[in-house]
Amino acid sequence: MVRRDMVALYGDKADTDGYRVYTTLKADFQTSANAATQKGLVDYDRRHGYRGEEAKLDYPLEEVPLTDLVAELKRFRTIGPLQPALITEVSDESAKALLKSGETVSLTLEGMQWARRYIDNVDRGPEPKKVSDVVEVGQIVRIIQEKDEWTLAQKPQAQSGMVSFNPNNGALLALVGGFDFQSSKFNRAVQGGRQAGSSFKPFIYSAALDKGMTPATVINDAPVVFEDSSLESTWRPENSGGRFYGPTRLRQALYKSRNLVSIRVLRQIGVRHTIQYAEKFGFDPAKLPNNLSLALGSAALTPWEIASAYSVLANGGYKLEPWYIERIENNDGDTLFEANPMVICDDACEQQRAEEQAREAQLAAESAADESDELAFSDLLAQEATQPEAAADTEDNTEEKPIRYAERVQDERINFLITSMMQDVIKRGTGVKARALNRSDLAGKTGTTNDQKDAWFSGFNRDVVATVWVGFDQPRNLGRGEYGGTAALPIWIDYMLTALQSSPQVSPKIPDGITTVRIDPETGKRAKPGQPNAIFEYFREENVPAQEVEDDMVNPHGESGNIPEQLF
Repeated sequence: MVRRDMVALYGDKADTDGYRVYTTLKADFQTSANAATQKGLVDYDRRHGYRGEEAKLDYPLEEVPLTDLVAELKRFRTIGPLQPALITEVSDESAKALLKSGETVSLTLEGMQWARRYIDNVDRGPEPKKVSDVVEVGQIVRIIQEKDEWTLAQKPQAQSGMVSFNPNNGALLALVGGFDFQSSKFNRAVQGGRQAGSSFKPFIYSAALDKGMTPATVINDAPVVFEDSSLESTWRPENSGGRFYGPTRLRQALYKSRNLVSIRVLRQIGVRHTIQYAEKFGFDPAKLPNNLSLALGSAALTPWEIASAYSVLANGGYKLEPWYIERIENNDGDTLFEANPMVICDDACEQQRAEEQAREAQLAAESAADESDELAFSDLLAQEATQPEAAADTEDNTEEKPIRYAERVQDERINFLITSMMQDVIKRGTGVKARALNRSDLAGKTGTTNDQKDAWFSGFNRDVVATVWVGFDQPRNLGRGEYGGTAALPIWIDYMLTALQSSPQVSPKIPDGITTVRIDPETGKRAKPGQPNAIFEYFREENVPAQEVEDDMVNPHGESGNIPEQLF
């Protein structure tokens, strides 16, 4: 991307004139992102079986000089961390493999236990009992070094894209476009676009909160059939697994990723309102379908677009411009370009900004008054010509870049509520594996598209946002059990192990106008005094439930009883 921008700026000279480009990418973050993506794809590939050798030499190896065997191996390029290797010896317990370096390494049965024969993305053959069940002498295979041991691997067929931003200034921290750039230069982080699945739901729920719903609003998770002229046929959406769960609070629906609730929410608040609301986060409205399939993330989006939108959630509700070129210098060290990123104006700088705006208004008024003065513009130029120092000062001042304040696009209280709901995705929902990071400040959302063709995870704390996509370039089913929390989340976790090291845990500040109320967990209404199963929930002050749960809805054991059958 950087080279593309340099060529756009300087043409063919971008490669020959000695320009130095400084980017916002962090070396340790980028290294971690590459390694996490490659590991995640290798692990995914292993879960679905072994497709066999890459090639086979059909002549006796003992009759061929070692140098010729090495030369044969060198025809096979190293792909990411995957080395080509020639199997030279095989027994029941181990095998010998020749590397391009001429070194011979050992492979054990333990490192091949995963290599059940690939049948399809759902089925595999039996577990191998001995090494000779998997490899033969003369085969050229792929191996990878893991924990100082070499193990069998293969080039993954699935691909991935990852984007990570600093949500406080929009700086790009890391970007991965695929498993190996030399094998495929298609940048899946920014090119193309795949259905976002449930990773889009936070923006639908934010729009619902904006319309007056609350985390405790109860929506019926029940079957529904749509006859929609904008859809090709009758639509019978389902939850993952095909089950329906009845009345569900919005908070639960988000962290359990209930599709039917999202559809009913979208139908109630309106598709048009939701698209207009999502546009504030940087989404192109032309890419968002103008029908209820939007609730399931049917829009084709890139990891870049999703990570940029999640940055708004992470920074408290401000829309920033993503950027990655910090400075450009020529061969003499002169600065040709220096970025001027947007600044988030929180409570601490609001007064300062108001004062600056007042000064700007005053200067504008004075400028308007000056236009009526008798002093001719030629006289002003002559005056500057006789005062070169003052003219130089004026020139310097014009080069100072004005502060660019980011626009608040999400209400502070709505931002707090949706972030709290997304934290539950990790605490008790589909992103629970992220608890392995042992942090309390993380929020996120899994995403899995129809027929499990795309897996997503997007998550953040106040300092780092990252989005991961996993899928095939030609969309097809990822296989049994391959959801966002299975295929994409482990990559996100491995990256965040590095990215969060310098980010202290900070509890979010509860904004003014947010209050906590004890509610009945089944109805979302205010709990009765002493109700044993009551839970706490956050509300905007104007949306606090006024009505207490009725007596016949709470039995003596604290369990909710009769729930209205039709809820939205």
